[in-house]
Order: sequence, then C-alpha cells, then structure tokens
Amino acid sequence: MTTPKPPDVEGYERNYRELAARKVDVFLAVGTEQALRAALLAAEGKPIVLLAIDFDPVARGYVASLSRPGGSVTGIFVRQLELAAKRVEIAREAFPRATVLGIAFDTISREQRDAAAEAAPKLGLEPRMIEVKGRKDYGGAFRAMDDARGQPIILPASPMSSVTARPSRKHCSSAEFRRSRHSGRTPRPVR
Repeated sequence: MTTPKPPDVEGYERNYRELAARKVDVFLAVGTEQALRAALLAAEGKPIVLLAIDFDPVARGYVASLSRPGGSVTGIFVRQLELAAKRVEIAREAFPRATVLGIAFDTISREQRDAAAEAAPKLGLEPRMIEVKGRKDYGGAFRAMDDARGQPIILPASPMSSVTARPSRKHCSSAEFRRSRHSGRTPRPVR
C-alpha cells in the first residue's frame, strides 16, 4: 500500500491520481479532509482507509457512523478538536500565571486553532494566533511570542508540525518542561 507524502496539501489530487494510475487496491487518506476528498475523486469506488485527524467524517457526511461507516470509506477518527481544547487546559495547569497563550496553526490545523481559541478565554488566557506557513516557519512561532516572555505556546497535531522546531531562548519547549517536571525544578527557557 502506498500513500502520498504529507503535507503537500496542494498536491493531494495529483498524488492520488498517480496512485490510481498504479492500480492500487486500497487508498489511504491520512489527516485532512483535503486528502479524503482527493482520494474519493481518484478511487472510483475502491476502498479508502481513513485516518481523520482534523475533521469529523461523520459530521461532514463521509461515513454514516464510526461503528458502521457504510460505503467505501472506513478508518479511524482522532478527535483533535477536543484535544486542542485539552492542550489549552494543560497549558493553563503548567503555567498558572500565564495571561497569553500562543496558538500556532497551519493550513491543515485551522479547526484546531478555533477550538483552542474558544477554550482559552474560559481559562483566563488571551489567545494569540500565530499562523505558520510551512515546516520551516514553526521556529517563527516562538519568535512571534518574544514580547510575551514565559507565556506558553501550543502546537497543533498536524503533519506540518511533526518536525522539531527550535524554540527561541525566551520560551520553554515541551521537552524542557518534561525534564524540569521530573526533576522537580522550574522550567527554564531552552538555550
């Protein structure tokens, strides 16, 4: 089984047409609604296994239900929208004196941005939206918070954020926070 390399959002249709030309038996649509739409166009009724990360396939009408999807689409739905709000709660607990929450997002994770932005004020955090325009731009998300030293930033679950972004010296990374928590010391910015 072969799947297009994420996160070439613009190239999904081209990539799935290439797979169809190779006469694959099953298509794999991972992550975005755009991937599923492109797979549906190319599959011509062949089975599609879905890993829906940033949309609800039941709410959008792609499957009848999670237990009995019907049609040619089946798979897994990862409830990232609920998890985006949970990330805000965790940031609040980890940084109890925080007043601002950086919310990084990309073209794939806009719905996660909205869910996090809705949850932030309920927990006393001012959401600051930080658009990331590509894998290499994730380091810029940390620089966008330079005027809010010590305030947390959350990253979405997205193929585009699955690379290691180097944080600026003024912000704590999640890895530094984990090391600090286990050692009993206060998190410090990464140097």
